[in-house]
Amino acid sequence: MRSSLRSTLRAAARSALAAGLLTVTAATVALAAPTASALGFSNGTVATPNIPRCEPNIVVLVPGGGNTVPGLPDNFPVGAYISDLGAMVEKQGRSTSRTVSYNAAPFVATAYTESRSDGIAKTRKLVAKTAAQCPSSTISLAGYSLGADIASRVTADIAHGRGPVDADRFGSTALLSNPSRSPETVVAGSATRGEGVFGALPGGYGKLTGRVMDVCNQRDYICNSTGRTDNTRGHAEAFTEVAVANRDVATVAAMEPGEAARLAAEVPFDLVPGQAAHATSYGGSGGVNPAFGFLRKHF
Repeated sequence: MRSSLRSTLRAAARSALAAGLLTVTAATVALAAPTASALGFSNGTVATPNIPRCEPNIVVLVPGGGNTVPGLPDNFPVGAYISDLGAMVEKQGRSTSRTVSYNAAPFVATAYTESRSDGIAKTRKLVAKTAAQCPSSTISLAGYSLGADIASRVTADIAHGRGPVDADRFGSTALLSNPSRSPETVVAGSATRGEGVFGALPGGYGKLTGRVMDVCNQRDYICNSTGRTDNTRGHAEAFTEVAVANRDVATVAAMEPGEAARLAAEVPFDLVPGQAAHATSYGGSGGVNPAFGFLRKHF
């Protein structure tokens, strides 16, 4: 009888959570930027293509989830906050930007981990290509949300000698709402030192730690999750395997009924205000300004 009750509870938890995947899963760890700021503009600024060129300083920009598609030219800055940052880099002088295009549809057409892996591969490829085309240039990175997660991992690879460019050609990295935020990086935004929803990257940034800035709003659950319960943080990575288009809810169904209930209870209180902060907090002085200032400091 206990086994039957357990199965019933698990089925109920699966049905309840699966029904809400389109609206809740993306809010939980989707790290997707607002669709209104997707391809081509951010906060009302229309992006225009850059003239592909070599400059002493080149910033490779990685848009967030839902903010780009594969095949866009790398001289066309797109995405929430990223297009604004690209425009600032272009106006600085002696600097230019390239933008990564990748399959940025986490939790919808593909699992988050698949989108992230594609983004990492495309970022590494663009960094390597840029470094080869412009052998005298210093390469920096910047990203928002899923793009910040991608940029952080490529930066860690560079720091530990397994990246697409040598560390001596690296400038700095600016990360807006990074789900892998580390308490060791340079801090900007209203959040104090802490970790993102995925926790800090194993091994960190090594000798490049002082050249990585995390910009995080204290209300943003994605980058400011240090105080969340172990249950919520422990299942964040599990949700990254979910793709709604595939009706892939196996990771949810595998939870113990009590775990599923606790997770569901936490989500509304943490994520309704947190997702709003994630989507709206990184313009101007809240994000792109300190990010650009940090990048420029290392030009």
